[in-house]
Amino acid sequence: MAVLFAAIPVCAYDFSEENEDGKTIYYNIINEKLKTCEVTAMEDRHSWSGNDTLLDYVGDLRIPSYANGYQVSRIGNHAFSCCKKMTSVTLPNTITSIGYSGFWYCTGLTSISLPNSVTTIDHGVFSGCSGLTSVSLSNSVTSIGSRAFSDCTGLTSIVLPNSLSIISENLFYNCTNLTTVSIPNSVVTIGERAFQECSSLTNVTIPNSVTSIGVYTFGGCNAFTSITIPESVSSIEAYAFANCPNITNIVVEQGNPYYNSGNGSNAIIETSTNTLITGCMNTVIPNTVTSIGNGAFRGCTGLTSIEIPETVISIGNSAFAWCYGLTDINIPNSITSIEPGAFQGCRILESITIPNSVTTIGNSAFAFCYALTALTIPNSVTSIGERAFWYCTSLESVTSCITDIFETGNGAFMNCPNATLYVPAGMVGTYQSTADWNRLTNIEEIPGISLAFGCSNHGKVTINDTFTFTNKLGQASVYDGIESKFVFTPDEDCQLDRVLLNGLDVTKSVKDNQLTTTILPNSSMMVIFSSESNDINHDGQVNIADVVALVKIILGQ
Repeated sequence: MAVLFAAIPVCAYDFSEENEDGKTIYYNIINEKLKTCEVTAMEDRHSWSGNDTLLDYVGDLRIPSYANGYQVSRIGNHAFSCCKKMTSVTLPNTITSIGYSGFWYCTGLTSISLPNSVTTIDHGVFSGCSGLTSVSLSNSVTSIGSRAFSDCTGLTSIVLPNSLSIISENLFYNCTNLTTVSIPNSVVTIGERAFQECSSLTNVTIPNSVTSIGVYTFGGCNAFTSITIPESVSSIEAYAFANCPNITNIVVEQGNPYYNSGNGSNAIIETSTNTLITGCMNTVIPNTVTSIGNGAFRGCTGLTSIEIPETVISIGNSAFAWCYGLTDINIPNSITSIEPGAFQGCRILESITIPNSVTTIGNSAFAFCYALTALTIPNSVTSIGERAFWYCTSLESVTSCITDIFETGNGAFMNCPNATLYVPAGMVGTYQSTADWNRLTNIEEIPGISLAFGCSNHGKVTINDTFTFTNKLGQASVYDGIESKFVFTPDEDCQLDRVLLNGLDVTKSVKDNQLTTTILPNSSMMVIFSSESNDINHDGQVNIADVVALVKIILGQ
C-alpha cells in the first residue's frame, strides 16, 4: 500500500492550459484579485535530485503573457527543475521574477531569452544548466541570488547588468569554461565563492565601486594570471585568491576620483588597481588595505614578491602559505602579530624583515622556508609558537634582540642545523638554558658598534632603552646592522626641532617622537630641541648655523 501511495502523482498546480504551440503549461494563481499567476511544475517534487530527468516540459517552449484570464508574472520555484529535455524557453515581457531553482539542472537548455521586465533572479535559478554557453541580462535585473549560475560548465562569457549592486555568493561557482566576465561599475560587493573553481578564467577587472571581495571569491581560479583591484576595496577576505598558482601580478589603480589612497579604509586585503601591467612579477597591495584574510593568497605559487603597506594591521593565518615563488616580503610596522602558517612553505623565500611592532610569531609561521638564510627577531617579540621556523634548513644567522627571554613553542627552531644564534651582550648563558632557543647550539653575542652622539638641552634621548643623553656629547653602543630605537622626550614647553644622522636631516622620519633605523659603522647623530638656549654658536639666534656648530662639535672639528 505504501508503494502504491508513493507512486500517485501529487498535483502541484491550480490550472493548466495549452500554449500557442499546443504544449501544456501548468500554473498557480498568485493573486486572485489582481489576476496574476506563475508557471509551475506538473507535480510537487519532494524527492528529486540533479540525477533525475523530469518530463513536465520538453523541447522548445514559449510561455504566454496570459493564461486562463490571468497575467503570467512569475516563473515559480522549481518550475522547470530537472526538465533536461527542454532545449529553449521564451518568456513574455509580463514576467518580473524567476523563483528559486526555476531552471535548476535543465542540462539540455542551450539558450534563454529574458525580457526587460525581469527584475529578480532568485537563488539557484540556472544552477547546473551545463548546456548554456552565454546569457544576456538586461539592466532591469537588480538582484541575482546565490548559485544562480553555479555549475554552468558550458558558460563561456557573461555580461552583468549595470543595475546590480551585489554579486551574490557562489554565483558562478564551478563554471569551469567561463573565460570572461564583465563586472559593472554598479557592483559594490563580490560575495563568497562567487567565482570559485572558474578554472578557465584568466583575468578580471574589478571596478572602483567594489568595496568587498568575499571568502574564496576567486579560489581555485588556476588560470588566473593577473588581477586588477581598485583602491575602493576595503576587504579581501579569507582565501579570496587561494590556489591561483598562475597569478604573477596585482596592479594598483591610481587616480581613483572617489577614494584617497592616502587614507586607509577598512579591509581584509584592501587594495586598489586599474591598469593591468603584464609581466610584472612584483605584487603591490595598495594602502587602502587594512587586513589580509586567512589564506588570502595561499598557494599562489606564481607570486615572487609582495609589498604590504603600513595601513595593513593584520595578516591572517596561512595568508601566503605555500607561495613557492615568493623570494622576499616586507612586513610593515603596523603589524603586531604574524599569524600561524602565514608564510609556511614559501620554499625559496630568501629574506624577511620582522619590524619592531611585532609581538607574536605564530605556530609554523615560517616553517619549511628552506631558502631563508638570515633572520632578525626584534626585542618587541614576546611569543614564538611551535615549529615557527621548523625546517628552515638554510638558516645561517638568527639574531635575537630579545632581552626579556622566554621559552618558545616546541620545535620552534627544530631542523635548522647550520644556524648561529646571536644574542644581546651578556645573555649567552641565558639563551643556552632556555628552550627552544638552545636547539641552536652555536650561540654568540651580537657584534656592537659605537655611535657618536650629541644632544642639546631641553630634552633627552633614549637609545634602545639603554642609553639616555641629556644636553651632552658621547658614545652609544648599538648593534651592527640591526635596527635601533631612538626615543626623543622634549622638556615641558619645548619640542623636538631637528635630528641629523651623518649630516642628513631625518626629522621627517620621526613618528610620535620615535625613530627606528639601522646604524652603520662610523656614524654620528645629533639632536636639537627647540629653545632659546640652543644658541650653540652664541650669535643671539637659533638657526641652521647652530646645527652646523653642533655637528662640528660632535665630529671634533
